[in-house]
Amino acid sequence: MTELRLGIALGGGGARGAAHIGVLNGLEQADIQISMIAGVSAGSVIGAMYSIHGNVEWVEKRFKKILAKNLNSNIFIKYLSSSSKKTSFFGNAKLFFFEHFLQIIRLHKKSIISRNTLRRVISDLVPVKSFEDLKIPLKICATELNTGKNITYDSGDLINAIVKSCSIPGIIEPTIQNKNIIVDGGVYLPIPVQVLEQRCNFTIAVDISQNELSILNKVNMKNLKGRSDLIISNHLKKLLSKQADFIIKPNTLGAHWSSFHKSDLLIREGEIEVQNKIDNLKEILKNKAIR
Repeated sequence: MTELRLGIALGGGGARGAAHIGVLNGLEQADIQISMIAGVSAGSVIGAMYSIHGNVEWVEKRFKKILAKNLNSNIFIKYLSSSSKKTSFFGNAKLFFFEHFLQIIRLHKKSIISRNTLRRVISDLVPVKSFEDLKIPLKICATELNTGKNITYDSGDLINAIVKSCSIPGIIEPTIQNKNIIVDGGVYLPIPVQVLEQRCNFTIAVDISQNELSILNKVNMKNLKGRSDLIISNHLKKLLSKQADFIIKPNTLGAHWSSFHKSDLLIREGEIEVQNKIDNLKEILKNKAIR
């Protein structure tokens, strides 16, 4: 009988990362044991939280507690969502001046949100400092912009690795070390299946893409660029998912990466997707184990 070493790759997607909690809960309820986790961006946060105890109930409670504490703490997040609706005169005026303000600061600053701000939130979410303190082995991916290559972290400073993996270019301050500019792992490897292949003989990819595309009612440079980037990202995630032995793709409700107010719904969608696929997954795992 083959010893099953199951690895799960948790993809990036900002607020849509809440769906990972539902997926992990579904797997836990089905008594499917995870041997290793690879995470990128939001997946690195949820992956690290789960790796501490292997207890999804603890993850969900802590996630919701810290989210409630920080949800409205940064005004920029609210306006960066492409789904924001401004219907009043004052709302439209505020949005107009804010967007022009963004265009100006983009020329002179590396980011809107500092690494220290992100680090404080992540430190609240993940009360463990080192990879070596985790119960489940974890790999975290980030992207180095000068070489265009992936960097994988699996030892040492856990919080610093998560911060690097979550540093959305142009939004969150990058990590600059010598000639290296390190940003969000989702730039290069939005679903990190390949980093699990040497240590695991069965891999699951969790794709939390923004897979519902609305009609572009306003055709401008911002929306054209944003939609093009989204299509490229979704296509890359689809290709990377095919490297896995099994794919879990929750309905992410078309949520923007900043739609943290949808967390409860996204958690539930993760659970639903596992429920829909669990019989098939168990059968595949059974056949794998008896070879």
